[in-house]
Amino acid sequence: MKMLSISIFLIEVLFLVFGLSFLQVHLSKKKAPNPGMILPIIFLVLASLSTLVSAFNTYSTRNFGEYLAGIISSFIFKNMPTIIFLVIYTACRKNLKSKKEIEKMNIIDLD
Repeated sequence: MKMLSISIFLIEVLFLVFGLSFLQVHLSKKKAPNPGMILPIIFLVLASLSTLVSAFNTYSTRNFGEYLAGIISSFIFKNMPTIIFLVIYTACRKNLKSKKEIEKMNIIDLD
């Protein structure tokens, strides 16, 4: 019974990941550049807030260097979705830019 609930949870997570990735590709391919930045900004804010909350909750009298390294590594790890969404955004925008340049060259060739 427990194995079934774990597999259902993993399937739901995969659907969420693929759904958000599809949404990011769709938003990044719009003519306006702003919609493609919605998901990266949301995930950046969520990661920042989560890191701040965990930083305030875990502070103790231990070595400050270890504490700071833990905060930085936590922030970087929590921003993996942000980085992935920015890579998708950059790839889609680059593709749109090259298509636009090809279209301009084709119009010039027709003249």
